[in-house]
Amino acid sequence: MGNFVRERARRVGYRAFVAKLLLTGVTGRVGRLLFGPLGALGHELSVMVRPRGAFAADARATAVGAGELPLVEAELGGRTGALMSGSWEVVVHAALDGAFFPQDARGQRRRNVHGALELISALRPRRFVLLSTVHVAGARGGRAYEGEYDVGQSFHNAGEEGMLEAELAVRAACARIGTEALVLRLGHVDGLDSQGHPDCFTTLGGFLATEAWNPRNWRSQLRVPGIRGARLALSPSAWVGGAAAALVTSSAAADRSFHLLAHPPTQEAFFAALADRTGFPGLRVQTPRLGAVRNPTRLEARAHAALGHPFVYLASDLSFDCTNAHGLLADLGVSIPDLSGAALRAYVDRLLDT
Repeated sequence: MGNFVRERARRVGYRAFVAKLLLTGVTGRVGRLLFGPLGALGHELSVMVRPRGAFAADARATAVGAGELPLVEAELGGRTGALMSGSWEVVVHAALDGAFFPQDARGQRRRNVHGALELISALRPRRFVLLSTVHVAGARGGRAYEGEYDVGQSFHNAGEEGMLEAELAVRAACARIGTEALVLRLGHVDGLDSQGHPDCFTTLGGFLATEAWNPRNWRSQLRVPGIRGARLALSPSAWVGGAAAALVTSSAAADRSFHLLAHPPTQEAFFAALADRTGFPGLRVQTPRLGAVRNPTRLEARAHAALGHPFVYLASDLSFDCTNAHGLLADLGVSIPDLSGAALRAYVDRLLDT
């Protein structure tokens, strides 16, 4: 009887509830992936959008396909009066500034931390969901676990540190008022941001595909500084929206944090697939002794500039534990993509088609 009761309790615990739900950041790279899967689960979904320059809030929502959803025109930082007319059980906050090297680090941290706290204080929801990044683990090696927060880590950049500050502030604020806090940490998400800019790997792929047509580059070597056997922290856009939506109202996800990553490829495998699909066979991962390619060619310098900020992560062998996320997603019927072989090639093809 005891085993039966425990099994029954376990199954009940994994059930999800249907909620009146508010989503922020719907025009961003992550937020735009969520409204479709959340709506498909039967939630009564509204989106919060702010006007931007000459673009009205409703026009911005329409541009990403969310124009038919109930719209709340509001802006964090004091312009949140429209929120007072509604009541939501769950708030999914994807409107964070995820720049790793912001021009105004203090401003970014203020927006990320105080913006989240402003929502929690104003709405006092049953559950608050924060879309964060696995890179709050900071600059270290070894393995980062889902339940870790501040373990004394140093950071590669201000963006990582500020996002961890937001996680800690959200958890503390939610604990004070009895709101469930759920943190979903993402890796690299492919796609377009709110300004229509492609992600860094797509930018690099487009650069390589263009250069591959130049006969001068047919035998060119292109060294990318990294660690060949290290795993890339990838959250494929084709999967992450549905995976996140499944956890947003899962009863078993309350007051927890999860790493939402696919089964990752090695750097060597990823860049080999990128070289193959772009027709640029000279691309390879090199592990330099001093962390940078010595005497880069003009082609390498341009490729490194196209790749941008991930350089700092390619030089790290930090891996991310996903045991809790993958286990709960499996119970919720969500499979985890394995980015190897044909699946990796298909993933790279989607990058190049963006």
